[in-house]
Amino acid sequence: MANFSNAELATILRDAVKDYRAAGVTDIPLSRPQLWAAIQAIRDLLDGAAFRNAVSGAIDTATSPVAMTAPQKKRLFGRVIQAMFRNEVA
Repeated sequence: MANFSNAELATILRDAVKDYRAAGVTDIPLSRPQLWAAIQAIRDLLDGAAFRNAVSGAIDTATSPVAMTAPQKKRLFGRVIQAMFRNEVA
């Protein structure tokens, strides 16, 4: 499982805290280690073999009989996730 660098974690954590405050939450209910663990859990899920195989299989089924390469699938998946959550995170 891949890990975020400390700089990446710090950026995600900073943005998460900003989101809490923007939503009017002044007393953040989680500690820094808890937030870091949650961030890493999301990364581990998305980086896990079962998840990747499920996404790959779904794309293969949708595009059959044409096959996409792994890098094409990865780029497509990234763009879909960005589009889905653009308004959620902005």
